[in-house]
Amino acid sequence: MTNKKTLLLVDGSSYLYRAYFALAKANLRNAQGEPTGAIFGVLKMLHRLIQDYKPDYLACVFDAPHGSFRETLYPDYKAHRGPMPDELISQIAPLHQIIQGYGWPLLCVPQVEADDVIGTLAHQGIQKGLQVIISTGDKDMVQLLQESVTLVDTLKNETLTVPSATEKYGIRPDQFIDYLTLIGDSSDNVRGVEKVGPKTAVKWLQHYQTLDNLITHQQELTGMVGQNFREAVPHLLLTKKILTILLDVPLLVSPEDLVLHPKTADQLSPLMERYGLQNLIKIPHQKTEPTTSWPTTIVVQDAINLLAQLSTHPDDKPYALIPWASSKNPQEAYLIGLAVATPTEQCYYFPIHHEGINSTNLNKENFQALLSWLENSTIPKV
Repeated sequence: MTNKKTLLLVDGSSYLYRAYFALAKANLRNAQGEPTGAIFGVLKMLHRLIQDYKPDYLACVFDAPHGSFRETLYPDYKAHRGPMPDELISQIAPLHQIIQGYGWPLLCVPQVEADDVIGTLAHQGIQKGLQVIISTGDKDMVQLLQESVTLVDTLKNETLTVPSATEKYGIRPDQFIDYLTLIGDSSDNVRGVEKVGPKTAVKWLQHYQTLDNLITHQQELTGMVGQNFREAVPHLLLTKKILTILLDVPLLVSPEDLVLHPKTADQLSPLMERYGLQNLIKIPHQKTEPTTSWPTTIVVQDAINLLAQLSTHPDDKPYALIPWASSKNPQEAYLIGLAVATPTEQCYYFPIHHEGINSTNLNKENFQALLSWLENSTIPKV
């Protein structure tokens, strides 16, 4: 257990997209019909991160609009991606406002990506002796791993350190940029070496250690992949530059500036009410010792919505199911609701015939979906 202070850096852009698509089928909306799924998903993730790590310093980092220097260097960078869905665009501004209302430092730096801001703050944090936690779903961040840097992915329930990343990929994190350069990155439309995949890239780097050394010994590479490598050499240095996360972005803040501030009730309350979140999420605002308390319970009146929200939690540990009956007498009792506690200690309540709560949408589709989840033996339940 380290006594170092903790710097938590959240890749907000990565989680924004993932939350939007993960909850798309749930079609979460507020009373005005505005989409809220991405807002809900990101806030849930932030809640979990603060509960798990209780950081001393933290920031949620988003890509700034209008791209970065990488498009200038390589116009085809991410050019294959379609436009951002309108229903996702409409959630960005309110999400930013809610995060800031909670007192979270939020950063968007023009001409660079969120990765570069995170890389710079992580580098500064290491120099200041901090333990750095980077929360992201972006594999490119593996290049930032060091002894005092950990990557966490809350949606996959995965934690990567230098040893675990080395075991997972077969190379050290300090070789990861060269690895990406060789295989390319299809998600960013960045080409590597034709016909060179992870196995070949790992084999070459295990033997030659670095891309520079590989280029020096390129004539030793045999077969078609060797020829492809020699043909690719002219563009590989550009590819590497595009895939390298910056560590020296000029910032107006340092890690010690990234502290939680008191929430702004007059800004936060109207937004939480508008987007139907006022009773949903309660994010702690300062580092505290664990206390025994009941978690917030979310009432969900649609089974599809309930299952969508359950899907954002890891299912490697059992869910607790608590049926609520109308009476203790089994001869006259009927089911009025079902409570579900997740492995991450979030509680949901699904009312069925609960007096005083609006009736549940339990049509045939909803019933079959809920029944399938309950009968799914691969999801542990108690």
